[in-house]
Amino acid sequence: MTMPELITDLDVLRTWPNERLIAHRDALAVLERQVRLARACADRVVDERGITGDQDLSEWVQARDRVRPAKARIEADVVRRLDELPAVRAEAEAGRLSMDQLEHIVELATPASDEEWAERGQRLAPSDLARLARKQKVVNPDDEKRRDAAKELRWWALPRRALA
Repeated sequence: MTMPELITDLDVLRTWPNERLIAHRDALAVLERQVRLARACADRVVDERGITGDQDLSEWVQARDRVRPAKARIEADVVRRLDELPAVRAEAEAGRLSMDQLEHIVELATPASDEEWAERGQRLAPSDLARLARKQKVVNPDDEKRRDAAKELRWWALPRRALA
C-alpha cells in the first residue's frame, strides 16, 4: 500500500466521490495505527537507553508529545508485551489492530493463544476486549478485603442556617 496523501483541505475532500473519500479515510486510519506503534517502539528503545535522564518514560513522552502519562505507560506496556506475541505484533505492524485494541489483547493473549488473538482481536471493539480482560483477571481475596475495608460512607450535617 502506498502512503496516502495528507489532505486537510476540506474543499478538496468535498469534491471527492464517497467511495474515494472512504478509501482515503481508511488508508489514513491504517497509517495512523502503524505510526503510533512505530513511535511507541521508538519510545521503548529511548527508555532502554536511559535517554530520558531522570524522568520516567511516561513523563518524558508526556512532555514531548503532549499526551496523558497513562497513554504513554499503556503504549510502553503494549510494546513490551508484544515481544512474546509475534502474530499479534505482525497484525499491529500491518495496521490491522489499533493501540486501543492492543492494550487489552496483550492482557488476554499468551504465547499459546497468540495466533488466535491476532485474528480474533481484529473483529472486537476495544470495549469488548476490555470487558473480556476484566473477566479474565483473578481477584486476590486479600486485595478484595482491603478494598472493601477502605470503603466508607461519610455524612456531613450542614448547619441549619446554611440550608436557608
